[in-house]
Amino acid sequence: MTMVQDSFATGVTYSEAKVNAICGEWFDDWVSLRRALADEALSRTNASGTTYEGV
Repeated sequence: MTMVQDSFATGVTYSEAKVNAICGEWFDDWVSLRRALADEALSRTNASGTTYEGV
């Protein structure tokens, strides 16, 4: 079963725009999905929230 987190490689840094595009492929409310990934520690953001890293 493919999961959203599988769309992000561990240790790779993604721009917010790229994360939005990937999340948008999974769910219409990509903002909530992006936040859930961070809240569930499936991704990390930098201090300014402009880049994301897969974990």
